Amino acid sequence: MKQLLACFGMAILLLCTVQGQTRQTTYCNPINIDYGYTPIPNFSEWDRHRATADPVKQFVVMRTEKDKRSAWIKWSPLDNAYAYNIYTGLEPDKLYNCIMVHDANEYYYKAMDSQKPYYFTIEAINENGISTRYPIVKVE
Repeated sequence: MKQLLACFGMAILLLCTVQGQTRQTTYCNPINIDYGYTPIPNFSEWDRHRATADPVKQFVVMRTEKDKRSAWIKWSPLDNAYAYNIYTGLEPDKLYNCIMVHDANEYYYKAMDSQKPYYFTIEAINENGISTRYPIVKVE
């Protein structure tokens, strides 16, 4: 019985010493933008003077008469944009389909239902962000 108590006491002593040594270590985030602390000088001011892409000026969607399931989409190219997002859908507030087009200012869209009207809009993309969307265009 004494051996069992001694063994149990050693186990408790061992657990207490191990538990005391395993403290949780927390690390400090060196760049905590949320609180305004940045260890690198002027890091928080980078890209502030750069503009996002300009909005698209002209946007035309031409649905073909022969086959209503396809449309030719064209827009005016921008110098400060490297890609464009074309949004399309069956309702003006439900533009759930997005097509990203790189280095072009036209796109042949072949995924429409021939009996339904579609809605389109476009936004430009560059290294600093996205532009505002073009007003929604309805195509019958």
